[in-house]
Amino acid sequence: MISMSKHARDQWVERVGTPPPAAGRIKRMLRQAIVIQKQRELFTRIGAPYRLLSSYWCPQEAVILKVDESCGKVVTVLGPQMRRDFK
Repeated sequence: MISMSKHARDQWVERVGTPPPAAGRIKRMLRQAIVIQKQRELFTRIGAPYRLLSSYWCPQEAVILKVDESCGKVVTVLGPQMRRDFK
């Protein structure tokens, strides 16, 4: 089961401008999405563990979702609203 963290739900509202999607819709979005990056477990130079999250591009929603596959949560939403924030 996939879910959204509170942080991701807040970002969705802020960056997409609609209420956060239900779990079923998120699952469909991820199935149809283009995988930009798979999750990887890495280590820093001193041997500390580091997790690189999965990134999914959902062109139908114009968002990129960062997903922690190990716990099944969308943790970050990158959307079109962000472009305005950097100008």
